[in-house]
Amino acid sequence: MSEPANTARRAAPTALTPEPSRREEQRAKLGLALIVAGLLGILWGVFHVLNALPTAEKLDFAHRMTDHQARKSVHESFPGGLLRALCGLGIALWGGRVRGAALRALGRADD
Repeated sequence: MSEPANTARRAAPTALTPEPSRREEQRAKLGLALIVAGLLGILWGVFHVLNALPTAEKLDFAHRMTDHQARKSVHESFPGGLLRALCGLGIALWGGRVRGAALRALGRADD
């Protein structure tokens, strides 16, 4: 007596085939690269604001900036630095999501 076709058991996949596994490994590496790029974007935003501060040449008495001038230059550069840092944060978070999804697909994520 044979089983009806609608009750036939299907074997559950126990491991990924090599092609999807390689694809997920590449996605995990892409996620890591995006995280690094995002961190570099955050640093770019921080250094953009720090660049507005007086340099060592301007620290001597003859070339010093007043407090008002230093604050004004930092405040003028702050929106650009904030935009760069927030873009970097977004890229880093996106990379974290890509990497997390790839590692979950590979079964190596700690949820």
